[in-house]
Amino acid sequence: MPAQLWRPTALLEKVQASARNNAELCETVLQAHGVSCGRGNLVLEAGGEPPPYFPALVTLQPDVRGAVSAHIRKRLKKGAHLPAIKDSFGDTAYTSLGMSVLFEASWIWRESVEARFPANWRIVRDHDELAAWHTAWRKGGSPTDETVYPAALLSEPKLHFIACWNGSEIEAGCLLSHSEDVVGLSNFFCVSDTDAAFADASQVASALYPSLPIAGYEAGEMLAASTSAGFTALHRLRVLVAR
Repeated sequence: MPAQLWRPTALLEKVQASARNNAELCETVLQAHGVSCGRGNLVLEAGGEPPPYFPALVTLQPDVRGAVSAHIRKRLKKGAHLPAIKDSFGDTAYTSLGMSVLFEASWIWRESVEARFPANWRIVRDHDELAAWHTAWRKGGSPTDETVYPAALLSEPKLHFIACWNGSEIEAGCLLSHSEDVVGLSNFFCVSDTDAAFADASQVASALYPSLPIAGYEAGEMLAASTSAGFTALHRLRVLVAR
């Protein structure tokens, strides 16, 4: 959707709420790694190097090419590495900025529903459980040697690491991030039966926050799984990297 076509609509409000929620999660995780952040009305900007899978810039409004360009110039002037940029509205003219698309996905949204905690799903409570969650998350498609989510985040009241246990093994999980008007569902992983596990993860979110809609973003097979779980695809987003 070109920037000039964005008008105040229910769609725009949902995409803005989704982008804000995701930016708040990024800010919380970056700060847990000692990375300062600046967040205004247009963008969230990291002051240092983000951990794996996290961007250095998140757009919070459509048509903010000037802010994105200023961020790129600032980092290049410092001779710094140019990490990923999350183009939340999929409307940045990225080629002229020397960027390319790492991947494209769609924001997803489900209105609040009554739900119960599914069997075998529970909140991760301690360091050992978080270590097990990390191991399963890495095996589920997010390989890295770094600890992306430090144990200090267990005391963050707006975050919940969620796991589905089969005995001592974690079979599926996700991360829930609560903001004022929405709960974000991200970092979903599972070892089998993606549709059923994603539906269960969304039920956990609704059980914990029954008055709030759920937002996130997915692509491909996971986008199809979210649709099966009652989500609606809103609008594309892109993650951009330097060419």
